[in-house]
Parts: sequence; structure tokens; C-alpha cells
Amino acid sequence: MKKLVKIKWIKILRNEMIPLKVFMKLLKLSLIFVIILGQSCDSKKNTFKKDPNAYYSGIEKAGAFDVVVCDISKITKKVKLPISKLIDNCELVYLKTPDILPELRRYDVSENFICVAGEGEPVKLFKRNGTFITDIGKIGRGPGEYGFTPNQIIIEEESNSIFLIPAFGVDKIHHFDLEGNFVESITLLYKSPKAQVQIKSDTITVISMVFDDQTPIAYQQSFDGKIIQRLPIIKNLISKPNFDNEIISTFNTNSLDFQIASEDTLFHYNVTNNILEPQLVFMPIQNSIKPIIYEFPNYYYASGRYKKGGNKYERWDVIINRENLETVFCDEIVNDFYGGITNRLFGCRNGRYIASKPAIKLINEITQILKENEIDNQMKQKLKEILDHTQENDNDVLFIGKLKK
Repeated sequence: MKKLVKIKWIKILRNEMIPLKVFMKLLKLSLIFVIILGQSCDSKKNTFKKDPNAYYSGIEKAGAFDVVVCDISKITKKVKLPISKLIDNCELVYLKTPDILPELRRYDVSENFICVAGEGEPVKLFKRNGTFITDIGKIGRGPGEYGFTPNQIIIEEESNSIFLIPAFGVDKIHHFDLEGNFVESITLLYKSPKAQVQIKSDTITVISMVFDDQTPIAYQQSFDGKIIQRLPIIKNLISKPNFDNEIISTFNTNSLDFQIASEDTLFHYNVTNNILEPQLVFMPIQNSIKPIIYEFPNYYYASGRYKKGGNKYERWDVIINRENLETVFCDEIVNDFYGGITNRLFGCRNGRYIASKPAIKLINEITQILKENEIDNQMKQKLKEILDHTQENDNDVLFIGKLKK
């Protein structure tokens, strides 16, 4: 077993944090003297045979934490990622409404319901088979009304509830029942420019964009406004008053994961110990824009851009296997449940895969795949049936699946 490098990094002691820029400088210097781990510290990872032509992210010590460190400049392989690596199944759902919906922006799915939001229209509630049920609330400024497309939709069947999290100026949560009736506005203890929220039973967890030294980046409260716990104020996470520091969360595992978009780091909010735990950091590359990081049960996924010259940018996508830390560029994400059509991963939340595609794009992609004639007869028949069922002026089509554990 090769020795790990111990680095003082994002250390939470007496409510202080070492700035991320300082960590990056320390990490760069340390890597000069380090051979990236040939074997992981974890005995389970020792069972994997490593590809000598591939790059593997390393594990570095950050105080008490083991942090995965990815150096993008060392990635050598590029692959096409089939989403069957991430999900067990994929269901195609047509949303049936009297009028055509605008492009879908937000959605949530439960065992029996689907909620979607298009720009400028009320949130729509559907059965899982795509049958329209009702609008949820109204666009406006009155009780139970909202002026913008919500930033989050949360369906909680157990409590017969739908929760809408406002897009901006988050000081309340709109609570509806599954018949579309307004129940209440739940007042939050701290007003946030933007936030990500998890609701479990009677506990609300808020991960907040922070512009001042009064608002914690993470806290928990009850529905009736009583504080359960809050993180101490961390001055180095206070942002300038703009929206470059968007909070990004997936809640795809049992952890409360989040990223501040202006940073290269994925955190967990450990509610048991009420601390932040760094999980993954990307080494910066020249002219690169900070990546958006997503956590899945079996992979980390990051998407970023770097400047090629002038105002031209090229996108890069990276996949890290969480078992053996093999790290590759992702050339394309394809839905192999449907012949290899393209899909994105940004709709994955709460352990579910959700992606939407305009009907006309679905028709064009399937038509092209059938022309190329590189799929078996069973898949050809499946795609032909989809073409027969899909019209150009249909609503966006949803693809829904469960993430692999």
C-alpha cells in the first residue's frame, strides 16, 4: 500500500475554513512528490485490476476526511456512457394535456405521480402513465401563488403532499395536497437568494446560497418554524451578491450532497455531527470554467467547459467510478434502453433518473438510428412502435428510471 499524502485542507475548526485557493496551491505542490495511488486504502478496491492505460483519481487526506481528487489534465480515455450503467430500467411516458406545454424546466416523480413545470405556467400534476390530473396553484402573488417556475418540486405521497420551492428569495415553501389544493405556506427561518431543500417527515433541511454573515449555509427546522440545528457561519463560503455561487444538489444517495457552483468541490452535510464533509475535488485546468458535479450511488459525474480561444468554449464531461476510481471523459451519454438516443443526466434527483426530450427531437433521432441499421431486430421494432405513437406537436416526452443502488 502506497502512502497517502496528508494535506491540511477545508478544515472546520472553531468555525473557520482554509480557503479553497490555498488548498489548491498546497495540493499542486504535494502532487509533485506523490505517485497517485496504485492501490486504494480500502481493501475492497484492492480487488480491482487496473487498466495501465487509464487514469484513476486519487484519495488525499483532508484532516479527518478521505477526499477523492481528480486531475482532469491526466485523464486519458474517452468513452460513450450507456445510461444502463446508472439505472436499472427506463420508462417512456407521454404527458397528455389539452394544450401543449412549454419546454419543461423542473420535474419530480414518485411511485404514482409526476409533476412538471414549464416556463410561465402553473406546475402540472399527472398520473405515472401521463394522464393529466390538475394544475398545482397559480402564477401570481397571492396565497399559494408563485411568480416564477419553482426551483424544486417535491412529491411526498406518504403525507399526501407536493412542495414547491421558489426560484428566488426563498423565505417560504408552498405546500399543496395531491388534489392540487393549497394547504399552507411554510415559513423558513432564514431567507435565501436561492436554496436546495430536502423534506423528510417533519424535518426540512435547507442548503442555502449565502450572501451575508447571518445565514447558515445549511440548517434544519420543523414545519412549525423551530430550529433543529444549523451549521456555524463559515465566512469563506459567503458569496458576492450574484448567482455564480448556485447551490447544486442531487440527494441521490443517503447523504445530503451539494456543490457551490463557483467551487470545484462536492460536500456532504453530515446532519448527525452537524458538519460539512468534503468528498470530491477537481484540480483546476487552464481556461476551465468550474464544473457542475453530480453524485450517483455508483459514479460521480461532472460537466464543465474550457476556453479554446476568443469566445469559444468546449464542453467536457467526466465520469468517476466510485468503486475503483477509474476516471474517463464521457464523449456522449446514450440511452441504450431506446437504441442509443442521447439523454442528459441533470434531471437525476432523489434516486430517480428523469430526462425530457421534445417530441420532434425524439422522432428525428430515432429516424436516424433506424437508417444507420446498427441495432438488432427487437430494438428496431421497439423504436418503430415509438415512431408510430409519437407526433411532432406532442409534449416533451419523459424518460424515467431508478438509479442503481
